[in-house]
Amino acid sequence: MNSVELTSNCPHEENEKLNDKCSLKAAISDCVQYKTQLSTRFIISNGELFGKQLHSLRHPRTGRGAIYAIGNERIEELLKFDDGFRSILFGNNVISNGSLSFLVPVNPVLLLLPYLRKYAQVLVYYYLIMME
Repeated sequence: MNSVELTSNCPHEENEKLNDKCSLKAAISDCVQYKTQLSTRFIISNGELFGKQLHSLRHPRTGRGAIYAIGNERIEELLKFDDGFRSILFGNNVISNGSLSFLVPVNPVLLLLPYLRKYAQVLVYYYLIMME
């Protein structure tokens, strides 16, 4: 298992809407209070994190958006583990957000299921038209 420290200026990096507001200056009060504070995240992965790209795809079971790390050899789902108030000691610092993010391997075929369900009727209809 590899553990990598990630840092960012906005501690709510998993919340895309807040990041959009920050970039558009629509949530100035939310962003200003974090500009002086550096946030640290830990991601635990069974392999290299470098060279992977993060993509938002539909989750096969729920159909809602989920984040996946796609690399050369495999696809991994980003899962966040947060069971309440917890801190992590990192060197001489105390990190108040003790949530952990894990990259869990996923079978790529499972990621096609929501899209196949969504377009199944269209494909059947198209097939019937082509057969006539």
